[in-house]
Amino acid sequence: MQVSRSALEMINALRKKFTVVLITGNMDSFSRFTAPALNLSNYFDLISVSYEEGKHKTDNDGDLFLEYANKLEVYIGDCILIDDNKKCCDLFTGHGGKAFKVNSVEETEEILGGL
Repeated sequence: MQVSRSALEMINALRKKFTVVLITGNMDSFSRFTAPALNLSNYFDLISVSYEEGKHKTDNDGDLFLEYANKLEVYIGDCILIDDNKKCCDLFTGHGGKAFKVNSVEETEEILGGL
């Protein structure tokens, strides 16, 4: 798995103003290999992996998004999702959050730069 160094730096800079959470639908290998190899804990305040959570972002109409908003004691309407999955974006928006559907690294970086 590759992640744009520029995107990671932008994400890290956002941590000065926001709590940044990575919610990913991956297998146990993500936490064991991918996250450490990319030092993702240096860029995200929290990392949620579907394998460890026992559920996906789209399960139960996206309740995982609400669970994290409640856990962090923030209003979902103040939250932003950047995702490449339309269903995730639709569920997040349905809960009151603002979602950006992306198709490329460039789109992701453009959105991150505008936050």
